Formats: sequence, structure tokens, C-alpha cells
Amino acid sequence: YCEGDTLNLMGLYIRYALLTGLTDVAGHDASLLSLEAYLREHGTSRPHLSEFLDGWRASDRPAPGLLGLG
Repeated sequence: YCEGDTLNLMGLYIRYALLTGLTDVAGHDASLLSLEAYLREHGTSRPHLSEFLDGWRASDRPAPGLLGLG
């Protein structure tokens, strides 16, 4: 569970960086996409990462992940 907590905290930090002006929407989205790519890449050898990513993608709470697309 600790690794899942860390991944959630990373997602929160990425949003915090956007809200405080440390990054813009493009940087926010690029960071989330990079994190998602990491989870996809390592999910085959570490299945819990794939499970985390599946759950993360299925959720729209507290807000949608990517902000600049669509």
C-alpha cells in the first residue's frame, strides 16, 4: 500500500504544482502522462502497478486527470 500512497501523492503534487503556478496545464498533463507511461511500462513485471493504473483511469475523482485535452 505504501507505493500506492506514493503514487497518489505524486498525482496530488502534480495538481498542486498547477494550482500554485509552478507549472502550466501543458506541464501538468505531460507529468501525468509520464507517470502513466511509467506505470504501463513497469506494470507487466510489477502487476500491482497495472492494477493501480486501472483504478486510477477508472476514477474521475476528485477531478479529471488531464486538463488540456478535449
